[in-house]
Amino acid sequence: MDYDVSLSLEDVSCIEFIKKHGLQPYFYKLTVYLPIFIHHAKNEQDIKPLEEHYKHIANLYLNFPLRNEDIPVIELMLVLLTNCIGSLRGKLGLPPSRVVMEYVDKIERFLENGEVRWKDGG
Repeated sequence: MDYDVSLSLEDVSCIEFIKKHGLQPYFYKLTVYLPIFIHHAKNEQDIKPLEEHYKHIANLYLNFPLRNEDIPVIELMLVLLTNCIGSLRGKLGLPPSRVVMEYVDKIERFLENGEVRWKDGG
């Protein structure tokens, strides 16, 4: 890896970092932190950080010029967070996430419009 693996989740989720290193480091850190978020989620407020990451990743998907190798990574990140947020909200007896529902609609419209999802080549 060509980055400092001791960087925090916040560090690897920054736009400038992603431009230089792609989405793999963010994916790795997120998957490390997901069990921690799951273990500590006791109320709706504890799920907010996951929803913020979901919103950030969805906005990257919709607006950021992605490299070909980052497309499956970002789609997997969205699926993981959608499932995790939904499972936690269900476990806590909460309604579905407004953030996830809003961005799922945006992404579906984006894909229906035939937007190109790659930066280099294609």
